[in-house]
Amino acid sequence: RACSARSLPARISRVSARRRSRSTARAMASAGASLRGDLTVYKNDPTLVMFTSGPDVRDSEGTVVFVGGLTDGPMGLAYLPALAAALEAKRWRLCQPTLSSSYLGFGVSDLDKDVEELDLVLDRILASANRDETRKKDENENAHPVALVGHSTGCQDIVHFLKRGRHKEIITAVVLQAPVSDREAMCMEHGSEAIEAAHDAARVMMESGDGDSLMPRSTPGVFGAPVTAARYFSLSGRMTLDDMFSSDLTESEFCEKIGHMGLESAPKSLWVQSADDEYAPCSKREGGSARFDALDEDKRRDAADAGGAFEKAIKNAVRGGADGNAESRKVFPVIAIAQYGTEATANHALDGCGDWFAAKVASFVTKKSAA
Repeated sequence: RACSARSLPARISRVSARRRSRSTARAMASAGASLRGDLTVYKNDPTLVMFTSGPDVRDSEGTVVFVGGLTDGPMGLAYLPALAAALEAKRWRLCQPTLSSSYLGFGVSDLDKDVEELDLVLDRILASANRDETRKKDENENAHPVALVGHSTGCQDIVHFLKRGRHKEIITAVVLQAPVSDREAMCMEHGSEAIEAAHDAARVMMESGDGDSLMPRSTPGVFGAPVTAARYFSLSGRMTLDDMFSSDLTESEFCEKIGHMGLESAPKSLWVQSADDEYAPCSKREGGSARFDALDEDKRRDAADAGGAFEKAIKNAVRGGADGNAESRKVFPVIAIAQYGTEATANHALDGCGDWFAAKVASFVTKKSAA
């Protein structure tokens, strides 16, 4: 089905109020929250900044870099103040960079550009840490450990960074919170027919050499933000650069996408799924009732075996590694399920689960890996 961007069917002309309300709700949840720290320019032309809270770098043990999802920026999620406090208690810093893709800029950016900018953020972090030459570390240990924590589409940034990033070798831990499929979320909210029609329009534009041109403002699934045909094609397509966590990917496709996270050189990883993630299809949540809190590797392996089909697919893809050799696996992925509770909804943004998540992340990223 070929259709031009100028003749999108009327059925896809509406921007979902539910989709827009997601970012609005999160912003309201964070209203009034504040952190003290340093605002640093890490890139010029255009000017991009990063906000870092926590102890002075001379007194810190490491830095966590947080990468948000679509429409997010610094302080874009309600749990970030709790995460900053939990890390500060362990003498770690929290860095929240503004990327070109932050807020409504995601539609005119892509994962490659995000990786380039994250490398510039790490350049600045490492330069700042290396100014203090009085601290001596074991030669086998990073002088200043850096961990990456991603939310939603930010998880795709982290997976891609571990494959393409210039500083990928220095990352000591990664946390993927709510790694869901943008394609499936868009179809759940707007219907597969509307998303496929818009995806076809993006494909036609790309084939005509207009991949960098903007789609109509009414294009579904992107919060009304400006979006190029190339980025929309990636967000809404199957096995595109952005399509990493869709529940219909085969085991070999999963391995192609995330298998490099299982190599011996890869950092340890914590995957945090929500039991009631409104942007994940039911098939992805089936069998995910077990809560995998144990960090002991043997217990972790047994717990992961009890998970649902999606959790097992993650486990198998990461265990096998990009080279298909399970023996090259340094540490098995930890999979945690945020559950329903009397005060916790365990939704996509972990509203009500912030303290639980913050404590888990702080414990995971600061714990020394076994030799």
